[in-house]
Amino acid sequence: EEDPKKSCLKALVFPKDSEEWQDNVDANDPECSGLWALATLEKVEWKDYLEKGFNACEGDDPETMVAEGLSSEELEQYRKATRIMNEKLERHFIFNFTDDAQVAPIIWGGYASDGCIVGIISARVWT
Repeated sequence: EEDPKKSCLKALVFPKDSEEWQDNVDANDPECSGLWALATLEKVEWKDYLEKGFNACEGDDPETMVAEGLSSEELEQYRKATRIMNEKLERHFIFNFTDDAQVAPIIWGGYASDGCIVGIISARVWT
């Protein structure tokens, strides 16, 4: 079976080797060295995110999210995208990087019926 973490890394054209990360090695997968060792893949079920949206954290509450500045319209857009991913994709996942990578892409996705990975890509920045 194809490894979605490696597929995302290859699709994003992330180099394995860089001086900054050259000593990193994923103990579970020695092929993932350098920057690749910082990549993570969390298996999820999008049905668990239908109320709060795909990009919410596990404990987030939709009412609190709106109270903290997310507009109701934005929340509804996230919910719609989540419903589509839940209905059309299987083997759902969140591709991310460990906190060691301060700037990194995130992909919320899964596999379409034809075996292709489909997802929503964004980025995060830890300051």
